[in-house]
Formats: sequence, structure tokens, C-alpha cells
Amino acid sequence: MKEHSEPNKWLITAAVVSGTLCIGVTMSMMNLAIPLMISALQTDIDTIQWIITGPMLVNVALVPLVSWLTTLIGTRHVYLWAIAIWIATSLPCGLADTAGGVIFYRLLQGIGGSLHIPMAITVMYQAFPLPQRGLSMGIQQGAHWAAPAIGMTIGGYLLQQRGWPALFFYPIPIGLIGIGLAWWVLPNRREGGHHPLDWGGLATLTPALTLLLFAVSQSQRPSWTAPDLVLMVVAGVLCAGVFMLVERRRKNPLIEGALFRERAFSAAAAVYFLSHFTGMGVSFAVIVFLQNVLHFSPLEVGFLLLPGTLGRVAGELAAGHLSDRWGARGLSLSGLLVFAIACAALGFLNDTSSIWCIGGWLVLGNTGMALSNSPIIHAGLRALHDERISMGSGMLSLVRIIGGTFGVGMVGPLVAIGARWGTAGATAADATAIAQTMPLLAGYQLYFYAMAVLILVTMIPTCLIQPNMHSSDR
Repeated sequence: MKEHSEPNKWLITAAVVSGTLCIGVTMSMMNLAIPLMISALQTDIDTIQWIITGPMLVNVALVPLVSWLTTLIGTRHVYLWAIAIWIATSLPCGLADTAGGVIFYRLLQGIGGSLHIPMAITVMYQAFPLPQRGLSMGIQQGAHWAAPAIGMTIGGYLLQQRGWPALFFYPIPIGLIGIGLAWWVLPNRREGGHHPLDWGGLATLTPALTLLLFAVSQSQRPSWTAPDLVLMVVAGVLCAGVFMLVERRRKNPLIEGALFRERAFSAAAAVYFLSHFTGMGVSFAVIVFLQNVLHFSPLEVGFLLLPGTLGRVAGELAAGHLSDRWGARGLSLSGLLVFAIACAALGFLNDTSSIWCIGGWLVLGNTGMALSNSPIIHAGLRALHDERISMGSGMLSLVRIIGGTFGVGMVGPLVAIGARWGTAGATAADATAIAQTMPLLAGYQLYFYAMAVLILVTMIPTCLIQPNMHSSDR
């Protein structure tokens, strides 16, 4: 493996962190801007949600292409194109005067975002020597979680003073710094020999993922048995089945089966899926729970979440560094246990809980998630040879998107089930209370308990992760 000079790895770090902050700050301000956009663009929530849902579907469609693109034009050029597309579409997003215009440019912006997700991991991982690759993942993930902290801190002020276009305009200078540094310092690696694109795999995997994830994203609708949702699920499953049949016969498949024959990578992917199913789901549920059940204002929720987000950043940095010394398995198991305890504690919260109690458990939960996150990425990638790093990071990014989308999508149905169970047998005297707060409170409590159990289950595949070992050392 080619060694990298000390100055270069830190300049590369600065380039990747700048790009990550540019994209992440915009995304973290998006939810805050939605009410303003509905009013200014004279649209409704069902339409404006496509500024989030649309790019998500673009992500799942394009992330599997990242490995092929790196063999075609190299990691440097793929990364530069990712940031360039994001910056180039930010300006028209902010200048658009219709909801349709914003959605269109957000779809184009999703192309850059989908390429950046795995490329940031790949570039950082390859920039550092073997003994520091855990640290590299901690820095990259720390930057990823620093973006929401920045967005929550300044987002409300900018949106109030400058309007919703501010979310697209103000991160542009950060992105320009990132693309300038990347152009200057990034080496251009091509992983393995270039091979033809697996069009058959792409034509079946893309509709399978987009149909299934879109169906899950609609889980808040009153009925899961609506004909259009059932049709999407059936079509998605059929496409997934055809994809698996097609891939078995391909010489150069879109997703290499050999990737998942590495036990450490498969275990890491399984843990990554489950941890993001629970982590993203719980994060979403906490926001809704605090506002709809405990009746905090959006501003109060933002300030309440900020210490936990800062704890997540610090935890990612520490966990990445420690995984180089102690290995990923022990850290990940410890983090999952801490997260499970914090999640179970959330189930005991009610309208009499103090703000310090709530904030404390949120900080603990975020710290637990941080202790398991970057070590899991490190554990998965270190099992692969260097020519498969971009494919491995692409698959982990895809697993993260799928797990997070399913986790958020299942919050509503699981809370509804919990509400029915939690209020079963209530007396008629409780009817008024039950009709308002009790079902939601009981539903969220049982949801948090269920997620705590699932987090403990996630510790089982975590035990399959090997102690520190680099593929090149075997």
C-alpha cells in the first residue's frame, strides 16, 4: 500500500470535513425551513416533503454505482464531482420560486449527495496509515454529526432573518473551500481494473430499493393496505428477487457477493443496519415525543438536543481513536449497551420529568451511538483489501440509508401498536385522558422499550466482529 505523508492526510481531512459540513449544515436546516417554504411557495406538506424524500430515493439509486465510477475516473474525480454538483445546484435551489422548481433542483442535488456519502469515507480511510484508520473514521463521522449542531445553532436565526433560501446559500463558501482543497491535495486512485457497468443489476436493484423505501416512507398514512402501497411493496420485492437471480450470472456484478463472504464485513453491515434502524428511529421518535407528548416548543427541542449532538461529535472522535488501540468489538458492544440503557430510560419519561433528566439521557444515548458507529465502519472496511474499499463504503452507506429509512418509517406503526397495548383495560373514567395524552405516552414508552431490546439483540452480530486485523496483514 502506498504510504501518505503526514501533511497530506491533514489537508485531505480539511477538504473532506469542509465538504461534509457544507452538505450536512444544509440538510440539518431543511426540517426547520419546511414551514417557511410551505408558506412562501404556497404549497402543502405532501408536496414539500419531496425535497427530502426525492434526494433520498436518488441516494439509494446511485450509491451502488460509486465503486464502478471509481474504477472509471478515480476516487479524486468522483469526490470532486460530488461536491461540485452539490454546490452548483444550491444556487438554483435557493432562487427557485415554485415548489416544483425547488424539488427538481433538490433531485439534482441528491446526485452529489449520494456520491459524497461513500466517497468521504473512502477518501478519509485511504488517506491515513493502517494504525490510524479508526481515527480517520472518527474524524469523518464527527464532522458528519457536527453539521447538525451548527445547523441547529445558527439555522433558526438565519431562516428567521434571511428566509428559507438561506439554507442553500450560506453553506456554499464552506463547500468552495472544500472543493479547492480537494482539487489540490487528493490523490487519484482507481480501484482495480475498469469493467463494464452491470446494467441488468442496476435496472433491477434501483426500482427494488426505491419502491420499497418509498412505501416505507409512507408508513404514516392511515392504512398500510392501501392498493398503491401494496402494489409498490409487491413490485419492489419482485424486482429484488429478479436482481438476485441476475447477479448470480454476472461476471462483474453490481454488488460483489464476495464482499459479504467476509464474515467481519457481513457482521459489520448487519450491525450497521440494525444500529441505524434503532438510532434513526429513536432520534426521530424523540423529536416527535418531546413536542407532541411533553409539549416542548420546536426551539426548546432544538436546545435540548444540542448537548446530545455535541456529545455525539466528541464520542465519534474518541471512539475512532480508541478503536485503533482497543479494537472495534469491545467499543461497539459497550456503546450498544449504553444506548440500550438510555433508550429504556426514555420509556420512563413523562410530563413530570425534569429537563435535566431528559437532557441527560439524550446525551448518554448519543454517546452510546457514537461509541459503536465509527468503530463498526472501521471493522467492516479493515476486513477488505484496498481495491474494495470504495465498494465496501458504498455498501455500508446503502445499508445506513435503508436501515435509517426503515427505522423512521416504522416509528408511527409501532407507536400505534404500543398505544393500543398500553391503554388496553383502561376504565371509562379515564376516557378523556386516554383520548388525548395517554395513548401517545403509552405508545412511545413501549416503542422505546422495544428499541432497547432490539439494540441488545444487535450485540449478537457485534460479537462476530474480529479483533483488530487488517486485510493486508493476513
